[in-house]
Amino acid sequence: MKPSQHSYSIAMQFHVIDDDKQVSDVIVSMLDALGFSSWAFNSPHQYIAYAKSNEFKAPVAIMTDVSMPEMNGYKMIDLLKEIHPEQKFVVITASADSRDSDMKQAGMFLSKPVRMETLEKTATSLVRRHYQET
Repeated sequence: MKPSQHSYSIAMQFHVIDDDKQVSDVIVSMLDALGFSSWAFNSPHQYIAYAKSNEFKAPVAIMTDVSMPEMNGYKMIDLLKEIHPEQKFVVITASADSRDSDMKQAGMFLSKPVRMETLEKTATSLVRRHYQET
């Protein structure tokens, strides 16, 4: 887990799960540069354990890779929705091809490589939606 160095409101926080530490670090750095707080996790199992703990603070959204060796991102989303059914998800994938069922499950997609402009639009949209729902 890598907390960002900023102390923004939890309402502006994102969690990033990717087994490739370089990818998660880049996305966290981009989110930080955009003014959001973010934490990186490099294991779906590590994140699920955190999500089940008393320390868990729900982020605006969980951004997750799809292709991870331990567990794919969609399976992780299914497990997390059992624990936190209202949680929002963004799937990060190198494949632009997605099934309708995957789209419903994830809510939003980002294509790799993640571009700063696209990440900003996605994060801003999620924060706006978060404030409208609370």
